[in-house]
Amino acid sequence: MLFITNMELHTIRLSKNIYHYCQRNFAGKELLDVKFNNEKRRLGALPYDWLKHINKKDYAAITKQIDHLFQKFAQIKASIDNGKDYLQKYYNDFELSKKLSQILKRKDIKIEYIDEGSYKYCHKITIGKYKYALLTFKRDTYFKNQLERDTKIGNGALLEPCRIFNLYKEYSHGRIAKPFMTRFVNNPKATEYDGYMLMKYIDKKDTTNFKYKLPTFQKNFYKYKMTDFQPDNMINGIIVDIGMIIKNEHALKSDKFRHNLFKFLRIIEKNHEENFTTIPFRNLDSNLANDTKKAILHAEEFVDILMKKGIDIYNVDIRKYTENISPLEQKYVISKIRKLKKAHNLKYQLEQRGEYHKYKNIVENYVRTFGSWTLKQEFL
Repeated sequence: MLFITNMELHTIRLSKNIYHYCQRNFAGKELLDVKFNNEKRRLGALPYDWLKHINKKDYAAITKQIDHLFQKFAQIKASIDNGKDYLQKYYNDFELSKKLSQILKRKDIKIEYIDEGSYKYCHKITIGKYKYALLTFKRDTYFKNQLERDTKIGNGALLEPCRIFNLYKEYSHGRIAKPFMTRFVNNPKATEYDGYMLMKYIDKKDTTNFKYKLPTFQKNFYKYKMTDFQPDNMINGIIVDIGMIIKNEHALKSDKFRHNLFKFLRIIEKNHEENFTTIPFRNLDSNLANDTKKAILHAEEFVDILMKKGIDIYNVDIRKYTENISPLEQKYVISKIRKLKKAHNLKYQLEQRGEYHKYKNIVENYVRTFGSWTLKQEFL
């Protein structure tokens, strides 16, 4: 598919439709001014639960009806100063819940205003026992070139509805709110935006699926990086606002390579945490915590000395060397050797296959920054 934008010739290869293109690609300004019919600007599908009272042969028609309903609803004209008050009235006047109920043939539907940001409003739709976020995009009539401006900085009614599917696929599993159906706007001259994003609603109060912070070493090598660090962009460790996410120039293309590298770096980081943070001591009283800290430090020193003496710590009966240290220190000596052995074995396997050189620079740089004495003995 060829088209001209800003007097330049571009090519987009669509397998079947723009949805498949957006799943596989990090959509960008190349979509501005492309002529799509109204239906092709809709991506994804409705949640399956929405259609449980609908005959399968009617799925396509119902999806089209709801898309058209959301298009109209998204063309909100609230002022900056009275958004919440306006929207509460707008819900009643527009009758979104009533219209959804009629289309989906069910009455267990509720809509609530949640919040708004610089680019969009967030509405919560509850259907049955499930909750969804309906995000609708703002059209600020003050900016004639708003769509180009938003697109340039990685936000707005074109990029976010298009990019969410690729990001959901490529990022760490479960750390981006699941997208269902979206509609993008790609006409820079549009005076109103009919764009929206229907996604899973992430409730701050529901911590059952809480995601702990990703280790730095993982975030550094994913395909995309989050650059907008507003607190509300992430809820319970899950990204709910994807604006200003950029391509990562250090991304690893090979899943196998990334898997092996993360094994190395996870061992290094865990070793670092054990030596330099309070993770093992959270549930200990102060005296026991101090004893544990000392035991960990002494165990590190002990293993380091053994390695410097050239003792093969992975293939000896370590008990004959630990007879004169305390049981607690013995425990951490064994623990350290087991962790080191995981990295040692992986390194050895890759060396045997002639592949370790691919990992060497990254691993060694990480060890120099975060590695303990024993890790430096192993890798440097």
